Amino acid sequence: MLDDAFNEQWPGVAEGLHRHFARQPNLVPFAIGANKAYFCRPSHRDAYRAAAMAAASDTTMPEFLGEPVAVLHFTRPRLQDRLKDRVAGSPAWRRLRTTPIGLPLRWAWHTGRTLRRGLMRREDF
Repeated sequence: MLDDAFNEQWPGVAEGLHRHFARQPNLVPFAIGANKAYFCRPSHRDAYRAAAMAAASDTTMPEFLGEPVAVLHFTRPRLQDRLKDRVAGSPAWRRLRTTPIGLPLRWAWHTGRTLRRGLMRREDF
């Protein structure tokens, strides 16, 4: 793994990478992601690429140093969405949601969500 391979603040990393590969080392790139470039022996390339692609949310397959590589994209759910999903899936909320206490909480959540969406339109910024 090579960190900062594409970081514009460290151009020497990319220069060193290209110099190293000009000497024909016994390594090939198999993936790029999270500002890192991943290398392995040619015999393991396909297995490592497949494993890396399975872990990513989305991938593309351009060429890098003459080899096809998986560009890995990772997305994380927003904290708000993770919390909402945990609460919504809890047995306590399922019992509470249709009670006199749960109904106003649901109304407040949905009203707040509508207001948040209205304030986050692009033309507001």
